[in-house]
Amino acid sequence: PDPTPAKKTETLVLCSGKVYYDLIEARESIRTPKATIIRIEQFYPFNQSQFLNTIEPFTHAKRIVWCQEEPQNMGAWSFLSPIFEELLGKKVEYVGRTSTASPATGSLTLHKKEQVELIANALGQSLSITDK
Repeated sequence: PDPTPAKKTETLVLCSGKVYYDLIEARESIRTPKATIIRIEQFYPFNQSQFLNTIEPFTHAKRIVWCQEEPQNMGAWSFLSPIFEELLGKKVEYVGRTSTASPATGSLTLHKKEQVELIANALGQSLSITDK
C-alpha cells in the first residue's frame, strides 16, 4: 500500500512498470508529498473490482493521471484509457511522452530531460532531479 494518507492526496498517479520506481524516488525527495502512486501490472483481464477498491479512498483527488515512459501511441495508455473512463465516469489525464514513430528519442540528454519533466508533471511538482 502507498504510504501517502488518502486525506492528503491531491494527485492519484496510476502507472505500470519501471516508471513506478522513478515516481517513488522523486516523491520521496518532496518534503510534503501530495501524490499517491498506484502500480497496475495486470491489464488483461482487467480486474475492475480490485481496481475500484484500491482507488476508492483516493477518488476525491484533484487529479487522476496515468503516467508512462513510452510515447502516448505506445505502452498501455491506448488500452487502459477507455477502461478508466468507463469505470470512473471521467477522463484520466495522460502524462508521458507525446506520440512518435519511435519509442526512443535517440538522445540520452533529451531522454533524461523528458523523464524528469514527465515525473514532475505526474506528481504535480516542479522538481529539480539530478542523476536521472
